[in-house]
Amino acid sequence: MNIKDLNNHYAIDGKLAFKEKDDGLIIVNVSTDLATAELCLQGGHLLRWQPTHTKKPVIWLSDEAKFLQGKSIRGGIPVCWPWFGDHHEKNNFPAHGFARTTPWECLDAKMIDDGQIMVELGLVMTDKLNQYWPYHSRLSMTIMMGKTLKIALKTENRDDKSFVISEALHTYFAVSEIKNIHIDGMDGCDFYNKVIDDNETQLDDIRFTGETDRVYQQHRVDCVINDVDFNRQIKIKKSSSQSTVVWNPWNNKAEKMGDLGEQGWQKMVCVESANAMSDAITIEPGESHIMAVEYSVV
Repeated sequence: MNIKDLNNHYAIDGKLAFKEKDDGLIIVNVSTDLATAELCLQGGHLLRWQPTHTKKPVIWLSDEAKFLQGKSIRGGIPVCWPWFGDHHEKNNFPAHGFARTTPWECLDAKMIDDGQIMVELGLVMTDKLNQYWPYHSRLSMTIMMGKTLKIALKTENRDDKSFVISEALHTYFAVSEIKNIHIDGMDGCDFYNKVIDDNETQLDDIRFTGETDRVYQQHRVDCVINDVDFNRQIKIKKSSSQSTVVWNPWNNKAEKMGDLGEQGWQKMVCVESANAMSDAITIEPGESHIMAVEYSVV
């Protein structure tokens, strides 16, 4: 659908509207008594969400984020699917899969009785994507934007054979200063430390003193980002997610990335609900898998 058709079908007067950026990407703008949010149809990529009871943004978006056709956007909540990280066999396949750079279509949008806005999106599968994913499947996502943010990512196997996915909601959270926050909920959990290519066990809360790139496996419980300077906690509650990824590139790597913005690494942390590495999911023919998360701010 074009902008006119999308607004005719799904716009909610004064609360939800579709707009087109100069580069042609379509953005969903949400503004209610409960929250404001922005969502890009390319990648099904949530760019911003801020409940009205908070004074600071919750989702971090880089000042240098590039909005280009077929390119990933730095910040927000990229969708990593149908694999997380590098492809296990093909080095030339896109990192983190193709869902985050592929167009999605709007399937539904409405206001719920309690004032939340619900948007349902579906990944547009094209013949071009068959080179990466030769299975008959459907990926959809339901996003509930209100006082909390709820996201459910659903994979359906419509093929006659099983397939394996790894996935993540690669969420960038806004923080006051990376050196001053700590994350609890991982104490005692084993993790793969990509920075040193070794396995470790988390002792106490996570605190940041350098580059961090960790996959906490068999981690199903809630976790909390504690931000004393912002006087808040961001709570992360998830289901059907066996892994949690924690990432911050620190200064040296950030300088080489080019789109994090000046000192951007100091103001963000990624805490990703995932099924990664040995926690990958096998989906049998006719079955489906839903990974869901809810973010709240106290």
